[in-house]
Amino acid sequence: MKKYIIANWKMSGTSAGIADYIACLTKYLTNKRVENELTVIICAPHVYLSTLKDLTKELSISVGGQDCHTHTKGAFTGETSAEMLADIGCKYVLIGHSERRKYNGEDESILKNKVIMAQNAGLIPILCVGESLVEREQNATLEVLKRQISILDEVKGETLIAYEPDWAIGTGVTPKFNDIQTMCNTIASEYHKLTGKDAYILYGGSVNAENVLDFMQSEDVDGVLVGKASLLPESFGKIIEIGAQAN
Repeated sequence: MKKYIIANWKMSGTSAGIADYIACLTKYLTNKRVENELTVIICAPHVYLSTLKDLTKELSISVGGQDCHTHTKGAFTGETSAEMLADIGCKYVLIGHSERRKYNGEDESILKNKVIMAQNAGLIPILCVGESLVEREQNATLEVLKRQISILDEVKGETLIAYEPDWAIGTGVTPKFNDIQTMCNTIASEYHKLTGKDAYILYGGSVNAENVLDFMQSEDVDGVLVGKASLLPESFGKIIEIGAQAN
């Protein structure tokens, strides 16, 4: 089974910079092993998605949005619907990233609607779940994960789940590998209870070229969601290179 390597550029990039980025990244994608072993996805700011789609049309890269709205259209100035993302060629969309939960107040009811909208538009949602440092210190991680995953009870199509503990994002700190395996197993078990399906589970949170091999070799982890280390093409390319060799 192919494993996933997903870049989340967050609020970064310029049109010229993206062109240079893809030109540099291309050399890491010409290896047939990458094409055969990995699904590479870049989730970019919405204003650059069309540019990114055009630049990658000859490459083995899929393009994803970083969020979508809970409605298909209407008086929602500044928002982007799942249908719009699909219309410009996106295949995936991030939903429920901890930064969206924290800064935009997105709760489970909002995120459930977003998952449904994404799937109705033919997109594959990448649902981000994970505990805060306070929740971890209170030994509430499993309870938090179960609550966050519960929104998938009506899932009909494919969904990816990214375990991203909030306290590990951008900090350079990752959980112990045994902890990651435990969390991924818990997510898989809960997802199967809800849907009767097997889950595709990714790990995110300070993923880089130095630690990606462990994640990609694990039977419990189906790929990685990369933030800061995906902003430079050489860094992300190295992660892709290692991931292809590991799988």
